[in-house]
Amino acid sequence: MPTTPQIFRRYSRVAVSKTGAVTILGNSASEIQIDAMHGPHGIVPALAFRVRIREDVIGSIAKDADVGMLIISHFMKRSLNDLEKNADVVRSKFGGPLKIARDLRCYPV
Repeated sequence: MPTTPQIFRRYSRVAVSKTGAVTILGNSASEIQIDAMHGPHGIVPALAFRVRIREDVIGSIAKDADVGMLIISHFMKRSLNDLEKNADVVRSKFGGPLKIARDLRCYPV
């Protein structure tokens, strides 16, 4: 049976408004930041999570996990401003093949 990741076990309640996000891990200067925010889901209350990870950290995680190929997607606006430069930062830490995902594209693994 799946278990709740350790990071979320310390939060039994997260108070969010319909207009803002609450940081539940890290901060804007951190390697990793997770924000919780209201997720519009009709009459059912729901949370959405935004995960921000620095490019060098993405590459290091992939290298440490010994993955054969890294496919990156779900880009934030700041990443799109200089996507190739950001991909180069990931490549510098990872060293393996890296693909920048495109919608509706299939990637053999």
